[in-house]
Amino acid sequence: MGLYYEKADEGVERLVLHALEQYHRELLACDVRVDLLMVSKVDKEGESKGHALKHGGYPAAATVKIVPLKQRALGNGDALITIDSESWEFLDPEQQEALVDHELEHIQVVSANGPKFCHMNDAGELVGEAKRDDHGRPKLKLRKHDWQLGGFTSIAKRHGANAVEVMAIERCRNEQGQYFWDWSALVLAHAGA
Repeated sequence: MGLYYEKADEGVERLVLHALEQYHRELLACDVRVDLLMVSKVDKEGESKGHALKHGGYPAAATVKIVPLKQRALGNGDALITIDSESWEFLDPEQQEALVDHELEHIQVVSANGPKFCHMNDAGELVGEAKRDDHGRPKLKLRKHDWQLGGFTSIAKRHGANAVEVMAIERCRNEQGQYFWDWSALVLAHAGA
């Protein structure tokens, strides 16, 4: 059993371009190139054998990374999004769009002047100029999630409000507000349906 990588098809490329045009115009304005790779776990006969992609040891539907300078020099993109083929197949088109939007949200263009990162203002104009590497490509940095939750149910049960898991959920609820919890309850309700 091994991992099988292939370039994403034109449908995935079109979806990423759509997400770039709709939500990440600063990446287009700074000429950020995003490569797309699909990964599958396959047996000797080439049959899919489950989830292939992991991030931090956990199954991931997709990941993004900044392409190293040596690979950029060879003509590769500036960032690489890798998508788990099995996860992708189970997502409807709106969920696929949300997934690629999520990965693109991680990509930030370092600004050479003005703000720390380039962005679009309310008038749709680029604020900041992309800092460039030795090959003239935009310098990138990955943005961390706004919130991240992890924990053990057993610890939450044993220690209640004193558990770091419970404190993290409480902090997230306080910072993100009721909308966050209404959204997560809706997702959980649909997952159980």
